[in-house]
Amino acid sequence: ERGAQDGQGREHGISSECFPDGTLKLRGDWRHGLPEGEHQRYHATGKLSEATVYRDGKQVDGPVQTFDENGKLSTSYTMRDQSIEGEHLTYFPDGKVSSRSEVKQGKSNGLTTSYYPDGAVRSTMTEVNKLRTGEALEFYPDGKVKSRKQYGDKDVLLSVQRYSPRGVLVLERKWDQQLREQGTSRSWYESGKPEQSID
Repeated sequence: ERGAQDGQGREHGISSECFPDGTLKLRGDWRHGLPEGEHQRYHATGKLSEATVYRDGKQVDGPVQTFDENGKLSTSYTMRDQSIEGEHLTYFPDGKVSSRSEVKQGKSNGLTTSYYPDGAVRSTMTEVNKLRTGEALEFYPDGKVKSRKQYGDKDVLLSVQRYSPRGVLVLERKWDQQLREQGTSRSWYESGKPEQSID
């Protein structure tokens, strides 16, 4: 680790940090304890992980990209007033989108969709201030529903249904808002024949 300080002991000037083998890990400029200009973070492979621009100690508004250890695009989003705002994307190594979500003031708000590598939808869910609400779905690669979950207030799971790859319902359970199981819990064999039923 290398750096300098001003007369009050605050970071001042170029500072850097390396991995044990000497590969650069962090590098950035400081002005009297506040980050200034571009700060870079690197993977142990030497590839850039993220470059963040600061002005007067605050991250500058605008688009941000992060990269994996092989230098491939990993995430992209936009910073506004020190928080992520708008669409947040993650990527597979080949550049295809692996997930897409809406963010407001740094928290997930709206629909989040994840994908299989071929672009088929893997799951969908809706969040309000990073808490799940409403229906959340998981899908098999062929598009058939794998699970169906219903959420109430404050991320409370109210019901779940699971399906076999052939589309047969194999599990069904329900809870109330206090997380107490309610009604009849049922499960089925993949043939569709009942396996268990508990009130």
